[in-house]
Amino acid sequence: MRRRIGCGLWMVFFLIALFAAEWALLWLVAQTVDRDHLVPAVFGVIVAIIAGGWIAVYLRMDHRAR
Repeated sequence: MRRRIGCGLWMVFFLIALFAAEWALLWLVAQTVDRDHLVPAVFGVIVAIIAGGWIAVYLRMDHRAR
């Protein structure tokens, strides 16, 4: 019989770390990028964080399912 996959406490810490990394990257982008390129750079960081978080959670769930 397959065991339950569900999300555990690791997800809380993962989300906290993900948001902290996003804010750090956004601060770094705001400090280093010209105002002309700021909006695309910020959207790039946000999309990269969302995609990376989705992939990390998917791989973790896939690992737990095995």
